[in-house]
Amino acid sequence: MIYRIYVEKKDNLHAKQVKEDIKNLLKINAEDVRSFIRYDVEGISEKEFTDAVPCVFSEPPVDDVYLENVDIDIPFLQLRILLVNTTKEQIAPHNAFSF
Repeated sequence: MIYRIYVEKKDNLHAKQVKEDIKNLLKINAEDVRSFIRYDVEGISEKEFTDAVPCVFSEPPVDDVYLENVDIDIPFLQLRILLVNTTKEQIAPHNAFSF
């Protein structure tokens, strides 16, 4: 079973910086930019995953957590995808951009 979680900072300074970069560098007037971290987790039980959400994958005071698909209706989205493997293999982080 693969568990997917999206985490968004409540006061997302990174998204604000990306918005300014889009405006200043690309000359596109973006109304809103949101930045999420997506985790795909496998190899653990549902209870282990549920227990890990508030202490491993997020910080409840500063993060909003989405356990299902995120309803996104804005033209710019940046996902920072971190692949975590429980074996000893190295897996590099990936950045995915969609416009």
